[in-house]
Amino acid sequence: MEMAAQSRRNPQGPRHQHQQPMQILGRLEEFDPTTDTVAAYEERTEIFFSVNGIPEEKKMAVFVNALGKSQYQLLKNLFAPTPPVRLTLEEIVSTLKGHYEPKQPVIAKRFNFHRCQQEKDETIAQYVTELRKLTVNCDFGMWEGWSYRTCLLE
Repeated sequence: MEMAAQSRRNPQGPRHQHQQPMQILGRLEEFDPTTDTVAAYEERTEIFFSVNGIPEEKKMAVFVNALGKSQYQLLKNLFAPTPPVRLTLEEIVSTLKGHYEPKQPVIAKRFNFHRCQQEKDETIAQYVTELRKLTVNCDFGMWEGWSYRTCLLE
């Protein structure tokens, strides 16, 4: 009787009841530490998750899979003997940030900022973009604008 009810719902029978594969929008490239920051990769991944409706319980697996072979091996080494599949997404991202982007003292960040000079072939817009990138974690506070002006006038 139950089989007959199932056949009415799907005339081809229970074997042919399957879900359509989910259409993926966009592409999540492998993480490349030479061109990416972990924070930027995490942001792009969150956008990918959002656009594709990735459920919370699958986000860690999708993130780790997208990292690529060499980054997966690095994760295995960083967390040994615990396999990456037993970790949370937050643990993985935090560890990658600590590995690739160790915190520099504020004084070192400010030194790098003040040392930055405009290259001969660099436009003002490119130079200001570079300065903005260097101000991250400088803790200039209300002096940030003054710091930009100082660099631009030198």
